Amino acid sequence: MDLGKLRAEFLICLPAKNMTWSKDIKFESMQQDVVAATIRNEILQKKPLPNSYIMNFMKVFMSKIEEFGGEISEVTFEAYGDILTKPVSEITYKHYDVKGVSISLQENNTLIAEGTTGLKTWQASQRMAEYLVDDCSLLKDKHVLELGAGLGLLGLTVCSLCNCGSYLLSDHHSSVLHKLQKNIAENSNNLLCIPSVVDIDWEEVSQNGFTNSLKEKIQCVDVVLAADVVYDVKIIQPLVQTLLLIIEIMKEEGKIFVASTIRNEATYESFLKELDEHGLVSNEVTKQSPQLFIYDKTANITILDITLRK
Repeated sequence: MDLGKLRAEFLICLPAKNMTWSKDIKFESMQQDVVAATIRNEILQKKPLPNSYIMNFMKVFMSKIEEFGGEISEVTFEAYGDILTKPVSEITYKHYDVKGVSISLQENNTLIAEGTTGLKTWQASQRMAEYLVDDCSLLKDKHVLELGAGLGLLGLTVCSLCNCGSYLLSDHHSSVLHKLQKNIAENSNNLLCIPSVVDIDWEEVSQNGFTNSLKEKIQCVDVVLAADVVYDVKIIQPLVQTLLLIIEIMKEEGKIFVASTIRNEATYESFLKELDEHGLVSNEVTKQSPQLFIYDKTANITILDITLRK
């Protein structure tokens, strides 16, 4: 059984039912190895996973042992008992391993939490990160602005593996901005570039433009990134208006990349139409990069290189 893969899947809270289980878990020695790689993993002592996830994992694990004709070992029972008696942690994490760098995020498993989608990591940010860290020359010494940064996985991955000049993480919801700051602090020891956080409200910007302080920051920007920001037709117009205003302010040779998981074709087509109507040209990035994260390989994810029509 590939314990390294199991450990990585466990630490990102992949549903246990979706894991590949080997019949070897019917043996006591393998059960001990599985428990050591997952439930007893030392990183969980300070940065625990959600208790509900661990409970579900153990139930599936023990069910699989019995399904394969094995007996649940004392070590496995002890681990399960510890979970039952352990206090529920208010603050929980997911842990991503990217090219040997561990990135820990305070994250929410629900689709929408506290009125925002920003408290969950989405697939397009992972695909975008894979594309960028595959060739860090794209961001070397560059000043980067990320829109809709959410919990910061894209930015923290880039700042851990690429030597950016600076990195500005932006979002608007107060809970998201708070978690962003927390996640930067949690991972600061692994960062080559420490990102800063700023509040950018696309609705406000599209109606009233950027404040002078934000203009000063954007004037230095070489690269704009956004991932999984095209999910609701209501935000498409303010998003495109914000991109237009950024293009007016940022460096003339600047680049804009937007990654999207296409869940609704009509919503995505509305985004492409809005870009075109505002004089923005979108070209799909076709380069394939090695998969570094664990997510559905069949997901329809695109990365667009967006420029102003000449």
